[in-house]
Amino acid sequence: MVPIFHVHGENPEAVVHVMRLAADYRRQFAKDVVVDLIGYRRYGHNEGDEPYFTQPLMYERIRQRPAADTIYAQKLLDEKLVTAAEVEGFASELRGRLEADYDAVHGSTCVFPEHRFYEGWERFSGVYSPVSLETGVARGTLLALARGLARLPADFSLTPSCRSSWPAGSKRSNRARASTGPTPRPWPLRAWPPRGTPCG
Repeated sequence: MVPIFHVHGENPEAVVHVMRLAADYRRQFAKDVVVDLIGYRRYGHNEGDEPYFTQPLMYERIRQRPAADTIYAQKLLDEKLVTAAEVEGFASELRGRLEADYDAVHGSTCVFPEHRFYEGWERFSGVYSPVSLETGVARGTLLALARGLARLPADFSLTPSCRSSWPAGSKRSNRARASTGPTPRPWPLRAWPPRGTPCG
């Protein structure tokens, strides 16, 4: 048996308290502990995920709900622990730190660390090499994969946000057009064929 701490994600002070308590328990007794952090994901896990498709009612409520930082800031304002200017100052400082870190990462060269692999990985190294490897796939294979991705059953109903990628009727989809011409490739078309090539 392990202790389970339930805590709501919109109460950051309680979250910090529970996390410290869980860490102290783990350190003191060297046993597992579970933190049940109750919250939600406001957006999908990537640009292709739309939670509105599967949970439209729940995500309509989420979209109307203020973000956790806004709720907490309002709580502090109501308790007169901070001023509106201080809240804006905190937010501005955090945005500045995030922007600075972003600029630092994108303005630098990533240094690959040297790893110690097991014997089966002796020919692999963590050191970057500018030598190009041949990873190309025949054009015909890519075209076949792209056409397969563009083909949908006649009785399949698309959501509105997908219709730009798979237009209804007899028109060829954007994916098929992008695979045979200079049209910029949408990200799913760039990602899916490489996954299909080992099976193609």
